[in-house]
Amino acid sequence: MLVDKWLLAPSNSYGEPAFVRRGYYVDVHFICSDCGSREVWTAAQQKWWYEVAKGYVYSTAARCLACRRQRRSGRMNNNKCNAIKAS
Repeated sequence: MLVDKWLLAPSNSYGEPAFVRRGYYVDVHFICSDCGSREVWTAAQQKWWYEVAKGYVYSTAARCLACRRQRRSGRMNNNKCNAIKAS
């Protein structure tokens, strides 16, 4: 999966991440920082993250989908509680 560097979010770094120098994305294996499961951040997911969602080019996957959803749900519940307290 080729990198379109013109679609990447601007970065004020002097260097380029490895995937930009290489010119294409590769699947990256990682261990979820919350549950410890072995995961793969696919080249297609990286292309979406960097080029469509405009994610920071030096960020990488750290959590599996289930843990990301759980974390996001917890944040949303906290935001609702804070809004209720403020009213």
